[in-house]
Amino acid sequence: LFTSATTIAGLLSLSVSQLKPIQEFGWLAGFGVLSAFVLSVTLCPILLFYIGKKDIMKPEGPSKLTLLLESVLAKTTRHSKPISLVAIVLLVVAGWGFSQMRVGANPIGYFKADSEVRDAIKKIDEELGGTVEISFYIKTEDDRFKDPDFLERLDKVNRWIEEMPGIRSILSPTDSVREIDRVLNGAKKEGTDQEARPTKGNLPKTKALAAQYYLILEGSDDFEDSIQDDYSIGRMTGRGELNKAHLFSSRLPEIESRFAKEFPEEDVSIQVTGYARLMGDMENYLLDSQIKSFLIAFIVVTFMLGFLLRSVSLGVFSMIPNLVPIFLGLGFMGLVGVPLDPATVMIGAIAMGLVVDDTVHFLVRLRRHSKAGSGLEGALRGATLDAGRPIVVTSFVLICAFSIMVSG
Repeated sequence: LFTSATTIAGLLSLSVSQLKPIQEFGWLAGFGVLSAFVLSVTLCPILLFYIGKKDIMKPEGPSKLTLLLESVLAKTTRHSKPISLVAIVLLVVAGWGFSQMRVGANPIGYFKADSEVRDAIKKIDEELGGTVEISFYIKTEDDRFKDPDFLERLDKVNRWIEEMPGIRSILSPTDSVREIDRVLNGAKKEGTDQEARPTKGNLPKTKALAAQYYLILEGSDDFEDSIQDDYSIGRMTGRGELNKAHLFSSRLPEIESRFAKEFPEEDVSIQVTGYARLMGDMENYLLDSQIKSFLIAFIVVTFMLGFLLRSVSLGVFSMIPNLVPIFLGLGFMGLVGVPLDPATVMIGAIAMGLVVDDTVHFLVRLRRHSKAGSGLEGALRGATLDAGRPIVVTSFVLICAFSIMVSG
């Protein structure tokens, strides 16, 4: 009952996530564990009647697993200090690895290196200017986009964003205006004769000239996509590579700050949209989900263990062997470069619900042998031999079950 309850608690803690798929996974997986418990205590006893009594009551002598467990117990009790020291060193290394963990959702990383989907996305990034879009909507008063000073500042931000890593191209109303100026005034070419390219045109110096350029541009699809009819809303659109989108999305707060610095006027507002913004927001959701779900799982499981063992202090102490493997796993992720994304964000809460099962098996039997007057050494040996087999078997089954996904 308690191993099922702690597993369910760990899975249901995912329901606090702001990401819908993670919420649904938590609810469905928790229901699945509950169903497994009900079937275990109802259907399994019924099925046992169809198994021969000789198979059930067949005595078992000391197995190789029992001998292995006795050997492990002897070595751990004899070398407890060196083992503790190694554990501390590993935790320090894991702490450094955890500090290096990258947060971000990179969908292209979900596919293998030789995947056709990955190759297709890479080709689109190279040939068509990128698959990730980011848009900046600049809202202001009427006719502000005809103001030369306003256009100059907007163009300054545009050029600054264009130099950011991950951005292949960016288009704004100032680009259209510059192109009209280049065509009308025959901008000079720069470079050698063989590689000469036309320089960009200039921005208009007066409102009247800006109005004339806009009049020429009216009716073109590109211009209508970048500026509203009353010239109160403009749109800057950038495109970047999907595999580098995290580099760009992580700098969105810096971009918004730059906009606020260049346009301190109260009537100017900036709204950022697009897939890159979605990825940036998702990073915050991932961190929030990991922290909230893990804390909830930790508190609930600790309370349940304290209730089961009739001791709050023992319940808190029993969480040490549950936290260590989770922290080591997260630290290993940081060391090898596995990011915290919608798939890996669930690891902490799920692992908390699973690893605590072994702790429950062991401590319940330890408490039972201790109350029988076996002493600490006798209670440890009895708990190890009683709980060792189910702990090893269930752990092996879980390892095999999760390993199936490696073939995906």
